[in-house]
Amino acid sequence: MDLLKPRKIFAFDRWDSFVLAAYTALLAWSIAHHERWFDESQAWVIARDCSLWDMLTRRLRYEGATPLWHLILWVLTRLHVPFMAMNWVCALFPIGGVALFLRYAPFPRLFRVLIPFTFFFAYQYAVIARSYMLFPLLVFLLCILYLDERPRVLRVALVCGLLANLNVHGLLFSGAFLLLYAWKVYRPSSSFPVPSRRSGVYGLAVYASLALVAVLVVLPPPDVNFAITRQIKKHKMSLLAKIIPPEKLPMGVPKLDELLPVSAVKAPPMNRFEKAIWDRTQGAVGTPLQQALIGKLIGCISLLDYPISSSNFIALAFLFSLGFWLWSRRALEFLFPYFVLLVFEVMVWTWVHQTGLLVISLIAAAWIGRSRPQVRGRRWMTPLFAVTSILVILTQIGWTLYSVRYDTTSLYDPGRVTHDFLLSHYPGKRIAAFTIFTDSIQPYSSESFLINQKNSYWIWSSQVNVDQRRTEVLAMHPDIILTGDEDYGNEVILNQWMTLLPPNEHLTEPMLNYWESHGYRETHRFCGARPIRFGFANTFCDVILEANPSI
Repeated sequence: MDLLKPRKIFAFDRWDSFVLAAYTALLAWSIAHHERWFDESQAWVIARDCSLWDMLTRRLRYEGATPLWHLILWVLTRLHVPFMAMNWVCALFPIGGVALFLRYAPFPRLFRVLIPFTFFFAYQYAVIARSYMLFPLLVFLLCILYLDERPRVLRVALVCGLLANLNVHGLLFSGAFLLLYAWKVYRPSSSFPVPSRRSGVYGLAVYASLALVAVLVVLPPPDVNFAITRQIKKHKMSLLAKIIPPEKLPMGVPKLDELLPVSAVKAPPMNRFEKAIWDRTQGAVGTPLQQALIGKLIGCISLLDYPISSSNFIALAFLFSLGFWLWSRRALEFLFPYFVLLVFEVMVWTWVHQTGLLVISLIAAAWIGRSRPQVRGRRWMTPLFAVTSILVILTQIGWTLYSVRYDTTSLYDPGRVTHDFLLSHYPGKRIAAFTIFTDSIQPYSSESFLINQKNSYWIWSSQVNVDQRRTEVLAMHPDIILTGDEDYGNEVILNQWMTLLPPNEHLTEPMLNYWESHGYRETHRFCGARPIRFGFANTFCDVILEANPSI
């Protein structure tokens, strides 16, 4: 059997069954050992503790989240599915996505066997229960519908509408993909059967309605202190303040403290060129415009390579070979959704777990582009693309094995260990917690047991910021302080080409120092880490401090 032979028969055979069974077994093994981190916990407790109306009209605005994932979790909580079963139930989504990939992907056998075991398919978007679990399934459905010989306008619109409600990345991808499909169906030179005007109107209405729901739910309130508002000036938020009231503290509560100063990040060892970039991206040299442009440029070139390979040479070779391969088939337009996501992630916000969406977008482009014959260019373009793809795939399978091995032998997140320790060692004690990283203790109790947090979920509001209520909590004289301690790992996006974010920097050290300077001493520390590639994106520690009786 020629594993590189182009696929001609689209059926689910015994080899596909074996791959799907092996993939499912790998997920079961990984999930059985995985500790849920605070982003998984946050979504669950919001769905558990909020009414449907409050969740859709209020709470998700502070999460930067469109509603589909939280709706799924809301249903699970109303069916009394326990928190520990969340990952097991939601694993059906990546399994379904891989089943579609094996059944319909036009790639040769070798690629269909290997791709399901790459990092984002087999770990990041399969073991970690977040909205990204659904992204491959919905994107692959769109690829199948795009290549259907008959127009499927309503179906494409419906799947795009669901994708728009998955997350902000899905909203952008779905809009870009729908434009591609409209161009295929309605352009004057198209040989594709033209659908009826009624189906086009209905399809547009379906997508517009679902996309409008997503936009209305995700519209940020004026006091949100999450990622996107770092890019928005206050005067642009004045209209939102009139439409969406901000969170407010109860009457009589003391004013918020000032934000703690951010720990200064020291420059790591670097050569003269790296030092010049460091000075400009850290604000020591150059105008704000120069700093912004250089920062965005570094972010863009890093983001191009980061989710593909830790080797810039392999990553660039893959991207160039993919580009030439699509060009030879007159299929470069299928990269449009990829570039839309790339621009958003560079200009607005991204972190390591979101970069895999770019990889799935590239697979979708190759999936659809494979349907077109090569009409220009050299014959070696396809073999070159195959070789670079295999190098990337094998590297990413290595990432999967590394991450699964770490997750099965070490803590991913210390939340459950910390929760059990607090309840068993400090029964009846008054406990206060600070920083978002401690939020992963909350799902293991039916309600918050912290004296400074009445809600089990974290509220991303500058008006009620828990970390700015230190003086108020200090006056309560809690027995125990729980605070988080985060370090950058050795695998962050901006370090792809040079080290701009030094590892082992304690980002939340000022909070720890504050409580130690006010009569508390550290007694216990439980730590976990987020594996990615052949290292870690972050390490998270729950630090327990007891009141020092000698002070």
